[in-house]
Amino acid sequence: MTDASPPPASGAGQAPDLPRLEASRAAALASLIAIGARFGDTVVGLTAVRRAPHLALVLADARLASRTLHELAARRTAGTVVYLVDDLAVVAGVLGREEVRVLGVRPGSLADGLSARLRRSDPGPR
Repeated sequence: MTDASPPPASGAGQAPDLPRLEASRAAALASLIAIGARFGDTVVGLTAVRRAPHLALVLADARLASRTLHELAARRTAGTVVYLVDDLAVVAGVLGREEVRVLGVRPGSLADGLSARLRRSDPGPR
């Protein structure tokens, strides 16, 4: 007996090639991201990220559906840096929103500081 289902579309089922951010490294950014949420620099949730026209940085839970990850990865063409986070709840929990699986950061000093911190702690290619 053969499987009659069609082959998956290109890229379907496979996560895009995005830099990975371990939960411990993401947790180190949580307090800054929380401050950004108070001042409107942090965008919380998938719908809000989808609606935000310009983001400097996106943190996406690695357990998101492949299609959603590809959608977020497409933002890289506009200059957005997208990271896969092993468990985004460690960051979203500081916001009191453990269920959130996507966070974005608007361009500005917060995004610049987070990017610099990520570059300094980058362990290099794996």
